[in-house]
Amino acid sequence: PVPATREILRRVLSDAPIDLRTGSSELACCGGGACGPTVIPDAANAMAERVIEAAIAQRFDRLIVQSPECLSQLRAAAAGRLQVDDLISICAEAVRGVA
Repeated sequence: PVPATREILRRVLSDAPIDLRTGSSELACCGGGACGPTVIPDAANAMAERVIEAAIAQRFDRLIVQSPECLSQLRAAAAGRLQVDDLISICAEAVRGVA
């Protein structure tokens, strides 16, 4: 994440955020941006699956993303195997005292 996002997460989470180690530039994108899911759905879905598999392999219990497109794409790929939330939801949880 960008430095501002990392700082927001540090302030609202009870545990420090951990960056997903991707190991390749291919894994850096979930395929949800632009019109990927519409124009190249198979490739977009495969990209999202790689991100989810990496998060599961690294024993994440929750993945936090910034973009609504990433949120939708990764939630669909996770299919209940991993909790995927967006930064705004995390901040809202913190305000309510849940995060």
